Amino acid sequence: MYENNSEDLTTEIIDEFMFNYYSSEKIRLIAFEWESNELLKERMSILRNVIMAHNLGMYNVTIPTLLTQLEGVLIDTFNIRGKVDGKIIELLLECLLKDDNNESGFNFDTEIHEYYTKNIIQSFKHGEPIKSGISRNAILHGADKRYGILSNSLKTILLFDYISNAGFCIDKDKQQRGREKIKIHRKNRYPKKRK
Repeated sequence: MYENNSEDLTTEIIDEFMFNYYSSEKIRLIAFEWESNELLKERMSILRNVIMAHNLGMYNVTIPTLLTQLEGVLIDTFNIRGKVDGKIIELLLECLLKDDNNESGFNFDTEIHEYYTKNIIQSFKHGEPIKSGISRNAILHGADKRYGILSNSLKTILLFDYISNAGFCIDKDKQQRGREKIKIHRKNRYPKKRK
């Protein structure tokens, strides 16, 4: 379809399919499944509000809330404590979805990782065009004021759902490898000062 049509037309067709398939009822079913994910237990009051806001069309509320909760889920998945920077989030996502090609067992690990790194953590500069529809940094730093649309809200919910399910299913070995990578990152980034 992409080869025979323009990118915009292809995006419109895919978006229309997503809007029809992921009805309010389907979104409520996804949220219902979150209730049984132990990793999300302490976040459920926030997540219920996100789903309610999405179904009410309050997309400016759903997207930044889920982006922050997504990072919290990654941190909880690996049981990380202490200071967490953007590089740690990137490393955790990589460990979860691309750990030495030993993927989480879900079908779209590589694609989800690629989408997250190319879109969600896309860098930006204030005053310049924003290159991604869901740039975490542009949204949370107040540069993007046009992100609150149905397709972005839906994509953020589906991204959160995928990553929280992968986190729920993580095994102890992968969890430990992730913690080790973070320990190495912190050691290299914040070496102890010599006296």
